[in-house]
Amino acid sequence: MKGCILVACCARLLSFGVIFILCHLVYLGPISAQQKDLAYAGNLLKAKKYNEAESTYRQLLRSDKLADSYAGLAESLAMQHKIRQALLVLKEARANNFANDANVLAVGGHVSYLHAHAVSYPYWGLHF
Repeated sequence: MKGCILVACCARLLSFGVIFILCHLVYLGPISAQQKDLAYAGNLLKAKKYNEAESTYRQLLRSDKLADSYAGLAESLAMQHKIRQALLVLKEARANNFANDANVLAVGGHVSYLHAHAVSYPYWGLHF
């Protein structure tokens, strides 16, 4: 009797686990090529390969305008000390209605900090 109850409980838990996994896969759906390219470009940023990341983000922006692409491009430009170009990219992101996106706002703050740092200490020889 106890064995039957245990088997029934295990079967029920297993069925809930399978249903959960299937619902999760249906919700997420397949990963698109653009999401893979965004992940690849993000990994390039983490690896400090800013030139490669810049070209990847530019290609992504040619195909589809996404807030993450704008943010990544601005960050890769800022890390190469191309502050003015990064500010132009952020301005374009704002023009495309991505002004309230969390990633664009975060990168905008970082670019603003780097710009202020470069302007405040131009003759001290501080290079970050």
